[in-house]
Amino acid sequence: NNIYSPIGNLDFRPPLEVFLCGDVFAAECWSVGLILLSVVLKQKVTTRKVRGSGKKVWGMLEGLCLEKKQLEVLKGLVAMDNLERMDLRKAAKMLEIQL
Repeated sequence: NNIYSPIGNLDFRPPLEVFLCGDVFAAECWSVGLILLSVVLKQKVTTRKVRGSGKKVWGMLEGLCLEKKQLEVLKGLVAMDNLERMDLRKAAKMLEIQL
């Protein structure tokens, strides 16, 4: 199966309910969150693996040696509710990254 579509890589595209909200930036934040989570866990975490629940993603983070801020950023980027999802500027600020 082709993992690419006109709207990006299907593995990191947000779940349909997130994508259909019309907020392109919220969708991008989801993708960045999954990519960062994949780096932290040293395994590919795809939308298909966590479909339907941000709690599944958060469960993957349990037991990892992360700073509180890092954990908050990862949870914020992959929040299922678009209104609760952290934007990249806030994530960068929390992690003390200059944009």
